[in-house]
Amino acid sequence: MITCPKCGFRDHIEGAVFCQNCGQHIGINYCTNPDCPKGVQPRLPEDARFCPFCGKKTYFSDIGIFSSEESYPFPL
Repeated sequence: MITCPKCGFRDHIEGAVFCQNCGQHIGINYCTNPDCPKGVQPRLPEDARFCPFCGKKTYFSDIGIFSSEESYPFPL
């Protein structure tokens, strides 16, 4: 089950590409680094802002799903 990374909605219809609650793209979060040591676009958790294998931004981070640094769970 995919959770919307923006609003947290979980009850999407099968095959949904956008959140039916807020309209956010709910595709797969992945590493944007083509040279990532884990291979091309490894799938990452929906709340991952950076790849844990190479440190580059994730797809969700790149498209602006995460609102600001204030919402980081730990201080930077």
